[in-house]
Amino acid sequence: MLKKIVSLILITISSFFIINNFKEVKDYDDNVDLLIEKNNINRKYDGYISFKNKKWLIKYGDYNEILNQNLVLMISNKETLESEYGNIILAGHNNKYVFSNLYKLNKDDEIIVSDFNYEYLFKVYDISKVNIKNKSILDNVYDKKILTLITCTSNNQIRYVVTAKYIHTISHN
Repeated sequence: MLKKIVSLILITISSFFIINNFKEVKDYDDNVDLLIEKNNINRKYDGYISFKNKKWLIKYGDYNEILNQNLVLMISNKETLESEYGNIILAGHNNKYVFSNLYKLNKDDEIIVSDFNYEYLFKVYDISKVNIKNKSILDNVYDKKILTLITCTSNNQIRYVVTAKYIHTISHN
């Protein structure tokens, strides 16, 4: 009888945490859309990225500060997004708020990156895991425009990397 009571208590506690976690993520998703709307006034963020029906805010600046705020960090120069060529590099923690869905991307999936003036459409062409010492994913390119998304894995020495090719630009105006 005691086992059943303990099991019931554990199930109840687990259910509470699952529901609370779902609510937190839902609140974050709703908040991102609200922050994107407000950003048109105060320009606190540099853009957003969208794939698999989710959006994350992008900010350029201090690595640790940005990642600890559950934002996507723009590692490359901000002007690379507007350039004809270059490697737009975005990084985010693999947690419930940021790049937790990155592993769900497949080849040919579409990704949108916006600077609030334009939306840049990309299509995934490569998915890989690389050693943290492999810095080639950070190299710039001079013959095309690509998007590189980077997140951590359960192994501190390995990064999950999604690379996408530029398709076209859509104006917000």
